[in-house]
Amino acid sequence: SRRPTVSMEAARMDQEYANELLAQLGTTIVNSEAVAQTAWSSLAVVAGMDGSLRVWAFMFSDAVDDAESFLPDEEFDDLVTEFHAATMVEGKPGWLACLFQIDRSSMQIRLTFEYDDAMRWTVTLENRDALAASLRG
Repeated sequence: SRRPTVSMEAARMDQEYANELLAQLGTTIVNSEAVAQTAWSSLAVVAGMDGSLRVWAFMFSDAVDDAESFLPDEEFDDLVTEFHAATMVEGKPGWLACLFQIDRSSMQIRLTFEYDDAMRWTVTLENRDALAASLRG
């Protein structure tokens, strides 16, 4: 099983635990059944945490322009909920959404946190293709 490398910096949070969870999240994503069976070049997974967990995930291939949707394996939900708690900074609200982008060639994870607009990466029938294209790593 492949394991992406990670790095993340923030103040006053459990950095070591957050990094450990991030590594587990990356491993869970790249080893998800749908991903493991596909020749992907990059992945984008959005976790929305405003009230309840919502997850959208896309696989991208150099050979195909369109993104393919997939669901990460079920342990992703528990891990991302723990990651959300671990990345909380005392006295500040937590993130509303997090974008995980993984590049296959480097196995690096790039994170983008959204603190203001819970709907920033929400997928609808109308925006699915354009949003997926914008998340391509």
